[in-house]
Amino acid sequence: RLAKLVKDRYEVHQRLNTVLFDETASSLEEDIQLILQDELWLIDERYNLITAEEPDFEEALLRILDFRTGTKSSSKPKIDSADRQKEMDIFACRKRKNDAVFEHIVVELKRASHPLSKKDHDQLFAYQQLIMKEKRFNSPDSRWKFYLIGTSYATDGYVLSHKKNLKNLGVPDLIYRD
Repeated sequence: RLAKLVKDRYEVHQRLNTVLFDETASSLEEDIQLILQDELWLIDERYNLITAEEPDFEEALLRILDFRTGTKSSSKPKIDSADRQKEMDIFACRKRKNDAVFEHIVVELKRASHPLSKKDHDQLFAYQQLIMKEKRFNSPDSRWKFYLIGTSYATDGYVLSHKKNLKNLGVPDLIYRD
């Protein structure tokens, strides 16, 4: 059984490498998203997928409230924000057993041919701001991580300069810390 798990994960890794780095393959962001949402262990296997395929924030809030309470809500909550209809690529959550803290991750994916730029950083920062301002996302027992995933950096140097400025914190590829 362990051998099958290792074999399956190796095959997923090979598929992801092809999507990301094979210059003859014409991969799209959706190709990467399909792999990651089905194989969330690539980010962290302790998480449960809450939403994928780009739900808006109101749908994400509905699902996270359902996850937290263990019940199914009948109506979508309303969020008072101009960004409420923006869409996350992947949103996942886990409840830590030892201290009952809910850890959430938001993942924004960019296809291999799209270098990470200030625009991408600002997109993820806008998601973070919406979540931090919406109290129903933000209970005292919640922790959040935001991931911007790509294979290269834009020539504007914005994302890369943030990474270099935070290198001394010892977290690889960190571009923002709050």
